[in-house]
Amino acid sequence: LEKIKITKEALSLITKAAKGGLRDAISFLDQIANFHADLIDVNEVQLILGFVDAAKVWELIFAISENDASKSLHLINKLVDDGGDVLQLGKMTVEILRQILLFKMSGISELESDNKEIDQIKKAANLISVPKILKAIDLFGSVEKEAKFSYRVIADHLRACAFLISDGVMPSNE
Repeated sequence: LEKIKITKEALSLITKAAKGGLRDAISFLDQIANFHADLIDVNEVQLILGFVDAAKVWELIFAISENDASKSLHLINKLVDDGGDVLQLGKMTVEILRQILLFKMSGISELESDNKEIDQIKKAANLISVPKILKAIDLFGSVEKEAKFSYRVIADHLRACAFLISDGVMPSNE
């Protein structure tokens, strides 16, 4: 791991994904390094860890602020079709909306980011009302809860399949 070439942005994203856990960060870095021997940039990290492009999440937030349902759906479909993780999309959207709400309510941002992102927060804060932000946070936040339920349903189906197959039942159209 000590000879890996990696950009600061990629390291920042790995740190964010690890949520402060050193072992998780090392595991992510090892996982990414196994796929890319050359310079690792933010695109590789996003691809391997299933992150969604932050610029696309910002596009989604601005589409929501403009009440453009068609564009919002198109962006979500494109993000998912491009291999983005739906849970990550929900989490990233909630995080950005939370930052917008924080800025809107207090005038400050706790983001450790560049001026471009802070400018986007300011712009979005002028476009989206507090009730709309709260509703969006609630709806996008529910994605994780629903996904956990869906995973349980899928896991139950897999258990049933394993049980039936081990019991000698074979799939058939008859």
